[in-house]
Amino acid sequence: MKGYIQKITNSAVLTIDIGILEPKMIYARIPLSTLQSQLLDGRDVPLKKIAELFALSADLPINIKITDVHVAENILDAELSTTQISMFKNWQGSLLDRLVILGTTADEVTLTLERTRLNRDVIKIESLGLFEQILICKLGTDATGLIPRIGRYMRNAQLLVFNPKKLQS
Repeated sequence: MKGYIQKITNSAVLTIDIGILEPKMIYARIPLSTLQSQLLDGRDVPLKKIAELFALSADLPINIKITDVHVAENILDAELSTTQISMFKNWQGSLLDRLVILGTTADEVTLTLERTRLNRDVIKIESLGLFEQILICKLGTDATGLIPRIGRYMRNAQLLVFNPKKLQS
């Protein structure tokens, strides 16, 4: 099931909006312990740090698998789907930085890359959704270094960095 991260707090739960509005809003939640076991081999890492390492943020689309239903509370327990985990593993294995851009279209990203002449630093633009794009940086290009140059043209977009080298340490 595809949903969007609702919020990331200091709590031990990642809340996912799965689009169920009627008869009541229903959210899915992924416990911190599940994220730790699925993404970090069980290492004890806080949710904010996991979000930083994997470029997770509110409004990011994410694929989940429902594991339990709590009817009285209008909440579903979930975990990351195998598709989502393998996407993160592929990102990790490629050793290429990625810049996640939320809140802009692929066309706007392409125009910005041409305007800033950064298209030579980017291998590909992947779309996660209509307003969610990922820039795959060439080997040796630091995604963090692209933010100041791209950010001035995309003031309303949210820019997040996935750096696979941070996960190895």
